[in-house]
Amino acid sequence: MLAAIHRVWEWCVQHSGEIYLAAFFALVFELLRPASLIRAAFRRIKNKFAEKSVARLRQRITQLEKYRDTVALYLSSEKALYLHILGMILFVLLCMCGAGLVVLLYGFFGDEYGGRIVAFGLLAVGMIIGAYSLRLTALDTRPKVSTLVEQLNSEIAALKAKLDERRRS
Repeated sequence: MLAAIHRVWEWCVQHSGEIYLAAFFALVFELLRPASLIRAAFRRIKNKFAEKSVARLRQRITQLEKYRDTVALYLSSEKALYLHILGMILFVLLCMCGAGLVVLLYGFFGDEYGGRIVAFGLLAVGMIIGAYSLRLTALDTRPKVSTLVEQLNSEIAALKAKLDERRRS
């Protein structure tokens, strides 16, 4: 029994890079899901921190209402969603072109290492925006959008109820 545990441990130590990579991609794909548990946990944490003061509570309610209005706009017109995603795609393409340009320019002037860091930063920003646009494309049907709007409305209502409790106290 102990020998089997030791072999498993040695395998994990030898393949730690692959394990980290698999964990990273699992985290990325979890965040890309429309109903991500990680994002829901962050939303709950933000709401809990907002409950500590009336000003933060009002600010959080305002943030959620703005987000709800943006998502509700996707209910009324699919054009808004498609134009938003198109803008994100163009931004990703601009980041890729900028990274290529930076690598070329830094290559001409001899400082390749600094150019690679800047290019990597541009590509990382492009990847983050691309991942966000992928998550946004999950709102492709009206029922999905209306479910998200209902969820946001319930969060706003709960925060407003806590705000009213604070005012009465």
